[in-house]
Amino acid sequence: RNTPNIDLVDALVKAFPGLPVIIDPSHMVKDPRKDEALKAKRLQVVVDLISKGLDHGAKGYMVEVHHPSYPSWTDPGENGYDLMNQLDKQGLI
Repeated sequence: RNTPNIDLVDALVKAFPGLPVIIDPSHMVKDPRKDEALKAKRLQVVVDLISKGLDHGAKGYMVEVHHPSYPSWTDPGENGYDLMNQLDKQGLI
């Protein structure tokens, strides 16, 4: 996983003003299998990163999600339905 660096969004927007910056917050969050405290709040962390990225000039976002009937081996907890509901509640879609 990558370390979140929202300031990089600002730098990219300034360096390449004609290029839309898209963020991938689902890969900016630690692996929940290695961080028990993160399991319960992972969804909110992803939503918060989306909001911050858009506030810093990103034009969009993409997230990797998995249908709950087909659990992911590499990204547990990425349930697309829960994420979309949370994004909708916060006006991010």
